[in-house]
Amino acid sequence: MLRASSSGRALRVAWAMSSPPCSALITVSASSAGSARAASSPLSRMASNPSDRYDCHSAKHCASTRRAGSDWSATSPTSEPSGQPPAPCVAPSRLRNGQPFPRLEVPAVGGGTVSLPDDLAGSYGVVLIYRRSWCPYRNAQLAAFSRALPALTGLGAKVVALSVDDEETSAALAARHTLRFPVGHSADAGKVAAATGAHINDDPRYLQSAGFILAPDGMVRVAVYSSDAIGRLVADDVAGYIRYLTEHAA
Repeated sequence: MLRASSSGRALRVAWAMSSPPCSALITVSASSAGSARAASSPLSRMASNPSDRYDCHSAKHCASTRRAGSDWSATSPTSEPSGQPPAPCVAPSRLRNGQPFPRLEVPAVGGGTVSLPDDLAGSYGVVLIYRRSWCPYRNAQLAAFSRALPALTGLGAKVVALSVDDEETSAALAARHTLRFPVGHSADAGKVAAATGAHINDDPRYLQSAGFILAPDGMVRVAVYSSDAIGRLVADDVAGYIRYLTEHAA
């Protein structure tokens, strides 16, 4: 059963199913007119496409992303006490325009650490969370950003990418596509999802694709989320968008 209520630019959608009951707050971020039209879209997608309810389909994912106070607590999957009904879960909040990008640290291929958003401070930043090295769509995306890196650098932009893949696998991917930007490896899927709102695939466990464009002050300008194989930031679009921002800066 699907129920919805709206307030301003947010939709609250709740549904009942055989797995643990879930309630998701979906916030529609818009920087221009037309936000009312955008607000209706997620609800219709959730009613017709089960993949848009992905985060709450898994009891393990629900257990690992429960809110603790005002922060997201990423813990190991847990089971409910015997005889107790499963506790409701709340899907991680998606990042919105104007929010600061959360602090994340993952080890980097070749040594050191990818520290976000600090490594991008003072520049426009592009953060690419990719599925795993076997995904053809992510291979194409990363290769495209590598080719576009001179243009992005000329615009004062930096790129970083990360995934749950181990260092050996990530290093092989970087070498295969001659990636000339930092690549993080061995990311904790639960912690990254809790901080950024990225979707998780539970079995096998990995992060679904997400992409972010950050302003030089670390604020989110664009957030793109995918719940499955396709849907991603496009390098040429990112370059065009950053070019527009720099040319029209106040």
